[in-house]
Amino acid sequence: MICDDCGTDVDEVGIYGCDILTDRDGGSCFLVWSPCCETRRDTVALFGFAESYGVTLEDVVELIVPGIEVLEILDHGDGSIVARLGIIDPTVDAGDDGKGHRKAKAPSGWRDRIFEDVTKHHRHHEAPQGHKFSIAVYNGETRVGVAVVGRPVSRRFAEARPDTLEVVRVAVWGHRALRKNAVSKLYAAAARRARSLGYTSLITYTLEEESGHSLEASGWIRTATTKGGSWNRRGRQREDKAPITRKTRWERGLTKKAKKKIKPMRFSA
Repeated sequence: MICDDCGTDVDEVGIYGCDILTDRDGGSCFLVWSPCCETRRDTVALFGFAESYGVTLEDVVELIVPGIEVLEILDHGDGSIVARLGIIDPTVDAGDDGKGHRKAKAPSGWRDRIFEDVTKHHRHHEAPQGHKFSIAVYNGETRVGVAVVGRPVSRRFAEARPDTLEVVRVAVWGHRALRKNAVSKLYAAAARRARSLGYTSLITYTLEEESGHSLEASGWIRTATTKGGSWNRRGRQREDKAPITRKTRWERGLTKKAKKKIKPMRFSA
């Protein structure tokens, strides 16, 4: 395509001057537009890309990488996100576990990859010890978040609530716009999978200073505050690898009966 303003062949730098830049490690996947001249740049800024070229950015993306949807246009001059968030949950039902639930099985190496992401990207925890199943959220081909679900870390809680699983880790990374709503999607997907395995409720914990907005948006209820503390004892030396501050417990019922049993935490006036 020849620019009417400067006579440049804009396709020399990509289709309609556009190209896709992907940084998988950094979680970035952008459609970048490079204006051929100042006049064309100003025209697009004033009237928009589609009006200036007679084709939408979504159409350009389809020409470059068929099948990828545009999530959000950030800025006509700087680029746009070129993929929509999608959940990947490879867990399959592996039969009855003999305890009223279903066994979960994932492809070989899946758990190790998820644990590597947790260790690399989680703000204050390494990969957990236990694992029932795990989920990832992608923006196109780029992984931008993971969630790990297992038995409740508290042995006493696990014994008292055998039909409950715990979301033990959630981590997201990359450009903020690329992972928009990723946390909520992970929690929702965790709930669907846990319910399919026969569990009736989920719990998770946040640090006291964390807001928990994503949890509230996903239907979770704040039910308790733990005292926190160190696992290290005089007769049992352990290194604390996670924050020892107070934590907030959140719960989500996966059945009507379980939802009725949840008692929201009371706040003092």
